[in-house]
Amino acid sequence: MHIFSTHRSEYQKTLYLFNIPIYTRKREKNRVKFYLFRIPIWKKIYDDGKVKHYFGGVRIGKFDSNKSLYNKDKSVPLYICLSKISFKMNQRHLNKNEKLKIHFLYIADSYWPSWESIYNACAKDENLDVKVIFLRTKGTQLYSSQYVEAEKFLKIRKIPYIEYQNYIPEEERPHVILYQTPYNVNYDVFNKLRPDFITGLGIRIVYISYGIEYDKSINNEHIQNLHYTHKVHSLAWRLFVMHSDIKDGFYKYCPAGGFHIVVSGHPKFDCYVNNKFSLPNTLLEKANGRKIIAFQIHCYNDSDCIGEKRIHSIPFAEHLKIQQILSSYKKYFFVYTIHPAFKTRNISRGFCTSKDYFNFIKKIESSNNMCVYKGDHQTLLAEADAFITENSSLMIEMGFFNKSVLYMYDRPIALKPFAEKLVSTFHHGHSHKDVVNFIENIVFKHDDLLQKRALQRESIFPKSTYDGNIGLRIKQYIIKTVKEESSHL
Repeated sequence: MHIFSTHRSEYQKTLYLFNIPIYTRKREKNRVKFYLFRIPIWKKIYDDGKVKHYFGGVRIGKFDSNKSLYNKDKSVPLYICLSKISFKMNQRHLNKNEKLKIHFLYIADSYWPSWESIYNACAKDENLDVKVIFLRTKGTQLYSSQYVEAEKFLKIRKIPYIEYQNYIPEEERPHVILYQTPYNVNYDVFNKLRPDFITGLGIRIVYISYGIEYDKSINNEHIQNLHYTHKVHSLAWRLFVMHSDIKDGFYKYCPAGGFHIVVSGHPKFDCYVNNKFSLPNTLLEKANGRKIIAFQIHCYNDSDCIGEKRIHSIPFAEHLKIQQILSSYKKYFFVYTIHPAFKTRNISRGFCTSKDYFNFIKKIESSNNMCVYKGDHQTLLAEADAFITENSSLMIEMGFFNKSVLYMYDRPIALKPFAEKLVSTFHHGHSHKDVVNFIENIVFKHDDLLQKRALQRESIFPKSTYDGNIGLRIKQYIIKTVKEESSHL
């Protein structure tokens, strides 16, 4: 009786303990695979003289900043490797005569535009089992208002949903779960919905960014962490992005690299092609037929506010001057959209007091040619006639339209190439004087940069952005790829 035995062939070597295969080395064309108890743990691929190593389905290491070298010093964290191995062991395959289950992990209505077209495409497909899981913490004051609005959104749209505490992923066993945000803080308190736990169950995580990553994140660890290093970024089965420049960022900063990134165009642009928009009647009545200029105010970035380093956002004191100037242009109507953190970050850094901020908002609301907008951004962007904006992913959406844009900043930040090209078709400003010049000499008069944007648009936005079917194609990609993976059984 042999305790250990070995099976050899030209392409495979297997070591057995009694009759149990404990180790296998298998060679296939340009790759070598290693198995432990039939579980694929290591893979080497030979490609044009280069050796690529994969551990648990994850390529080890990532490209350095100039992308010319494969940097093995930046290894993949252990939790990613273990999660990926567990994913391979338990991977959820599509069985014959089974509906493919695609579930949506929902947090906030403000992020819904990134999902809208793909959710609609999935909900209409009778061959799919589609569910929305509403993730919230009841009684948490910090988020209570957010969740009230989020639930109201689902009810108004008559979208059926399951409360997260009633959702058991081990029993549901969906093939795919779409995460709405990548941030660990949204999931770490819910053990059963943590990305590493879901991946370990063999469930595929899909993430479509709720915003558009437009900055390079050079020397800015805070932004790098937000965009590339959370668990969803590394453990996602597929992550769909707008542009190849964004994929390059994953190769540089994401612990898992960028091999799971798919350049699809962003589905939030589908709504601009397919939807009919109408601003609230109260706003239209106040505007009274005047041209509408949307003004997007962002917030100060933590890593740009250290010591005496100048911030990239317009100072609060300058916003007061701009507001006073806008109030004098009675033939136009100005609609402010204000980032939720603008107030708290100004006050916490001593740029203004609570009373200062209250008076700022009060003057906007009491003016007959201004208001603060609280609806969805897509409606405002589609219906406004021109834009003033600070650094924000919304400025990428503004560039989708053939409308004048004034891009305001205290100091420039490093942008991804596609964003740099886009903002070169915007007018740039730093103070209230630039706002005056924009209103008096450019907007609704003669804007030479609009022609430049029209010429460059196809190099900035993929052609597919304009057909309204990005969400549909993502759905089709998911179905096709899951079926291909399942057919190998």
